[in-house]
Amino acid sequence: MNELKLILVHDRNSCSIVSERFQSHIKCWKLRERDGFDLPVSLEGAMTGEELYRLLSTGTFEDKVTVELEMDDSLERPDIYVYQEDSWIRSLLRKYNIFLSAMGEGSFLRTDELWEVFFFAQGNRVGWNAQSTVSGKKWTKYDKSFTMDPTKDLDEMCEEFIDVITDMIPSDKIVEFKSLRARSDAFFKSLGYGDKGPLCRLLVSNEGRDFTVRIIRVGGNEELVLTNEFTVEPDEPSEAVLQGLIGELTNGGLSHYNIENTDDFLTNLSDLLDGLEGDSTSESMKEENTSVEDSFEGELLGVISEYRMELKQGKDVTLYLAQTLKQLATLRVEQERFDSVSELVDECRAVLGPRATQSGEAQRLLLEIEELGVQVSSVKGQQEEQKK
Repeated sequence: MNELKLILVHDRNSCSIVSERFQSHIKCWKLRERDGFDLPVSLEGAMTGEELYRLLSTGTFEDKVTVELEMDDSLERPDIYVYQEDSWIRSLLRKYNIFLSAMGEGSFLRTDELWEVFFFAQGNRVGWNAQSTVSGKKWTKYDKSFTMDPTKDLDEMCEEFIDVITDMIPSDKIVEFKSLRARSDAFFKSLGYGDKGPLCRLLVSNEGRDFTVRIIRVGGNEELVLTNEFTVEPDEPSEAVLQGLIGELTNGGLSHYNIENTDDFLTNLSDLLDGLEGDSTSESMKEENTSVEDSFEGELLGVISEYRMELKQGKDVTLYLAQTLKQLATLRVEQERFDSVSELVDECRAVLGPRATQSGEAQRLLLEIEELGVQVSSVKGQQEEQKK
């Protein structure tokens, strides 16, 4: 035997707190072999936390067998809190990279634990979690994410959000559950929900015959809601394309959104289609493309701001942040705004550096951002030479 895979188990039948003999844990800890093998005789039976610490804290057993120790993951709250009540057990688990905060002994017997739900806006998503009235800990280590649907009205949005919460946390375990609806109602109202979904705006752009329609939520950072792409075939009449979009706005998928600029959108689309027929680009098309680029940049800046905040909160969004930084840097290179690219390249290097040796995706991104940096440095060098 080269390795012992052990599960640390709390034995309620031996627990002095359960039997009300003492107010502390004594000989109520046992070990179970994770894969079902027989334990060595010296590890059988109930032990104190201190005894277990002295036996297993080195990570080996009898100086010749490697030990792998874990908690019993079948326990639910509040039973799982028992591991946080014994200082020797907490110290032992730290040796196996399991870090627990202290809790009062007997907390695992509490039956009055409730959860206080909190939530906050994250662009087109709602971040949410809940905090225990007993342990002070969150329901999940990382906040959950709920994606808002701008095609729904206020009542539908609130019901869907509350259903997501109660699918995870029973309503009778939520602090002041009756007020949760009122809180979510006020929250979604502040984000533009009412008799209809929040106001949205349609943007259209094209590269030759490839068209992109974007739906942007109005207000704040003008978050991107939906992107749809289609190609206009050479023999396809412009009127047929227009009628197809009008049908979508009237009875199709786009009719579910609360769109504020339907007429302007159709006018812009018509201008772009006329440009295809005349094989030229009108001034109105140029203005619309500039508007789309500005809106897209605003969208990228908003997403970057969210990822920066999430990174500070300890969330693993490094690759997502780097990808978005690279996307913004590439857009600005295309716009020949080279002076504003260097700081994006530097930030991308900084966030990717620690991950580059561990992740192939991070290595690839770092190489691409380095190539972008070289490209920008080369162009700026040529510009300096021309000035001399």
